[in-house]
Amino acid sequence: MGYWNEIVARFQLPQENYAGGSRISIFDDVGVYIEGHKGMVSFEPETIEVRLPKKRLIIKGEKMRIASINRYEIYIVGKILSVGREE
Repeated sequence: MGYWNEIVARFQLPQENYAGGSRISIFDDVGVYIEGHKGMVSFEPETIEVRLPKKRLIIKGEKMRIASINRYEIYIVGKILSVGREE
């Protein structure tokens, strides 16, 4: 179970507002946490593309690397310059 799913369950929030989507948290300019991804599209130290349920997330930066990844979550660290979504 991912972090946000645990929060939804613990605080008994309405599932319909949180189910099936993805959560993206940006930590200043040093990290991006993605929950609910559907896999990596591409990875370069300057550009990372992640598949989301309905779109792609494009992260641009410098010296980026994947700090952790599993079926549900990805944590990317490095100098984050921009985060955007694309159909």
